[in-house]
Amino acid sequence: MEQGIAYELILKPGERVLDIGGYDGGSALSFAKLVGNSGEVHTFEPHPVHYLKLCVSVRDVPYITPHCIAMSNRKGTTLFYSDLDFSNPKTALASTIVADLANYDRLGEKIVAMKVETTSIDYFCKENFYIPDFIKVDVEGAENLVFEGSLEILEKIKPTFFFECSFLSTQRAQLAHLPQLIQYEYELYLVNIMYCWGKWTNDFLWNKNKLTRLSLSDIEAATNTSSPDITTNLLAVHKSKLKDCPIFNQCEISDYKTFYKELLKEKP
Repeated sequence: MEQGIAYELILKPGERVLDIGGYDGGSALSFAKLVGNSGEVHTFEPHPVHYLKLCVSVRDVPYITPHCIAMSNRKGTTLFYSDLDFSNPKTALASTIVADLANYDRLGEKIVAMKVETTSIDYFCKENFYIPDFIKVDVEGAENLVFEGSLEILEKIKPTFFFECSFLSTQRAQLAHLPQLIQYEYELYLVNIMYCWGKWTNDFLWNKNKLTRLSLSDIEAATNTSSPDITTNLLAVHKSKLKDCPIFNQCEISDYKTFYKELLKEKP
């Protein structure tokens, strides 16, 4: 399913959104269009150059609030790693606060580390009396930290999450939040696959017209070292909220063996 369609099916006018990993403002503008002026969007982008682009993009939408801050598991500071060439399209979206992922393959040969402010979902929401309905997370390997800092919101508010998830051999240590979400009674849904067998693709969107529910065994199989490297978008929806959106009643239940066969068809 196209992620824009997923947004349209889930977000409603008046809802409140946390856009974590705002980049140039594209996602914040999409969310703002769906929630309308009765809703709110807070968007977070720690990269100073991208943050300026973000501010320019959203300046005419009063219910979007940009923050030049990194979302993590606590309020404080941390090092943020980026390519010194901020205009390089191959590395522009790979900046990260995870030191283990700050390597030449991801960020190029001129890696710069800058100190940035951090906050957590729990701290931000408590500080601002904010109750989010929907949280988008695109933080280049820092998902564990973000979810670690959201446990109070997870338990009390149960917002819907949309996040990029990389089942890559180099990033499988960053997937501990997936079984944690299931423990908190969230259902996980595969939205689409963006990267498979070493290439980015817009053509291979498994189950184009439907979401596919993933089980814990599917997650364990996908993180097995014999599985192909894939990058996906996932939705996490609390069981208590499934009835609010008919699309979840139409989901296919996944069978990872079938899923794996489909992936094998894509192998170059």
